[in-house]
Amino acid sequence: MDVALLFTSDGAIDLNDFVLLEDDLDLQPAENVTPVIRTGVLDRFGPSLADTVNAVSALLSTAELRTLNAEVARGATPQQIASRWLASNGLDPGLQ
Repeated sequence: MDVALLFTSDGAIDLNDFVLLEDDLDLQPAENVTPVIRTGVLDRFGPSLADTVNAVSALLSTAELRTLNAEVARGATPQQIASRWLASNGLDPGLQ
């Protein structure tokens, strides 16, 4: 494959040693991960959920998300990966 259009968070980039090209002409718009939570869910779980989501957003880089997504492609479950990542960053992996 010479060129492919992938999200920068796609685990296939790490798994296949693809090289990300710089979009110096801004041809591709930014597609940032943005957490959205319904008010009812926040009411149910309280402010600690919003605090956790905000903390994750502040800590999780695109490169790190790509690495976590590659772990899913290797067979780990998203719950295992997320729990480990949360714990390693001092966040509560038991929030459910």
